[in-house]
Amino acid sequence: MKVTKAQAKKNRKAIRDYWRSYLADGHIMAWLFADINGDVWMEYEPQGQSYKVYGDDRKAVHQFGDFYRAHGEMPAHITLKDFVAELDIDEYLVA
Repeated sequence: MKVTKAQAKKNRKAIRDYWRSYLADGHIMAWLFADINGDVWMEYEPQGQSYKVYGDDRKAVHQFGDFYRAHGEMPAHITLKDFVAELDIDEYLVA
């Protein structure tokens, strides 16, 4: 997979936005996806429904949401650098 500079910049922004939302625990359910074309994006489900993946062209690399509140847990307050390292998707972030 070859990621363009514009794509890498967009992917980094998507991860930063997702990370901020994760720390704020501001959505019922949220997923961070990566696909075989080198794109990273987030999806939110305000009703807490499960996502559906059609085909093998994308994978959920992280998720969070209402299950934290349901079990009295909150997301770990980690740095963006550590969060990205845990995701292990560096190939999506550099052109």
